[in-house]
Amino acid sequence: MWLRRQGCLRPAGCGVEELRRRRREREAALRKARREQQLISKRLLRDDAPEEGEGGCVAVILGQAELACPVLRCLSNLLTEAAVGAVGEQMQLRDERVVAALFILLQFFLQKQPSLLPEGLWLLNNLTANSPSFCTSLLSLDLIEPLLQLLPVSNVVSVLVLTVLCNVAEKGPAYCQHLWPGPLLCSLLGTLAFSDTEVVGQSLELLQLLFLYRPEAAQAFLQQSGLQALERHEKEAQLQDRVHALQQTALHR
Repeated sequence: MWLRRQGCLRPAGCGVEELRRRRREREAALRKARREQQLISKRLLRDDAPEEGEGGCVAVILGQAELACPVLRCLSNLLTEAAVGAVGEQMQLRDERVVAALFILLQFFLQKQPSLLPEGLWLLNNLTANSPSFCTSLLSLDLIEPLLQLLPVSNVVSVLVLTVLCNVAEKGPAYCQHLWPGPLLCSLLGTLAFSDTEVVGQSLELLQLLFLYRPEAAQAFLQQSGLQALERHEKEAQLQDRVHALQQTALHR
């Protein structure tokens, strides 16, 4: 879908191939970070557990979390391997009930075990990365706003949420029409205020995709002081090239 549109929709500040290269690098970095997180997740799970004074419900909550964690991890790993083995082909999983069930788990984790949210979001990332049908499920079930509500939880969660949204946006104009108008642009202006370079960098990637397929969003970004939000990151070595590219894209849409 990207390649078909490459000739007519190349953004002024950043080419489609460059965006795809960055996305691949981002995925590799996320996989590395996830492996490191897996080494400490069991300890974090114990540390985040409520005090034993709360009685039997503690064991139930912890037991459910300990069961859910390896199940989600196995599914994520299997989907990652399947995606690598199906390069050039589309994944065949198409049941939106999988997405609905995953969001029930995410809501449970948010309330009881926030440290497990990255596991669920990593699975959602693998589901949406190579599957337009799962991206469609996110949109048809109106799950973009609940996803955005997870942004304040932590920097790790924010990066994964933004990565999932990039998966949706890169599928093309029809998908971006469901992302804007809506709360996404306001949320991205908020994440641009973060000090974490990973969060800001992924926000820039998502804005590039959004402006590529929804030029009107660039005008709204400018009207909401978007350039001022970008200026604070102009001198950050890891971000300045992407900031400049996004400024050019926004000004020339």
